[in-house]
Amino acid sequence: MPTRKPKYSMNGLLLAGIILVFLGLFFFIEGLVHIASTDKPQFYNIEDAYSSCGVGAVCLITGAACLFFEFKRRIRTKELFNAGNYIMAEIVDITINYLIGAPVNFPLGHPYIVVCRYKDAKAEEHTFYSRNLYFDPKPFLKEKMVKVYIQDEDFKPYYVDIDEILQKREYY
Repeated sequence: MPTRKPKYSMNGLLLAGIILVFLGLFFFIEGLVHIASTDKPQFYNIEDAYSSCGVGAVCLITGAACLFFEFKRRIRTKELFNAGNYIMAEIVDITINYLIGAPVNFPLGHPYIVVCRYKDAKAEEHTFYSRNLYFDPKPFLKEKMVKVYIQDEDFKPYYVDIDEILQKREYY
């Protein structure tokens, strides 16, 4: 049986990082081309070339930082999943995530998130949220309890393994 892997959804940090890296590369390379072709001063102004390089460098650094933090989050999620330390939390709600707007991904609409709660030994209640699901998971839920992977009694970094309790969807 193949080993399962955690699933990730597209989020704003990843999308912003990809866009900023490509814009940064474009402007940075454009500025370098303008600097290299300064022998034709009637076409290019050297100040414009340096400002294009500067804008490109800022976009490139910002995009790389976004991608770094996103991949760092994904690595932490994978480590939590592979460690196998989990709790069973009760699903209390399935809501729509209005933070991700429908105009951005119009055909998909707003994604759903599964909200689950767990009460620890100290009687403290912890709330966990699943990744974005771009379909209504209510008809596909097999159970009311879900595994939440945590790090040694620290409930801050977590991963809700919603895919384990979802039935396979049929596509026609």
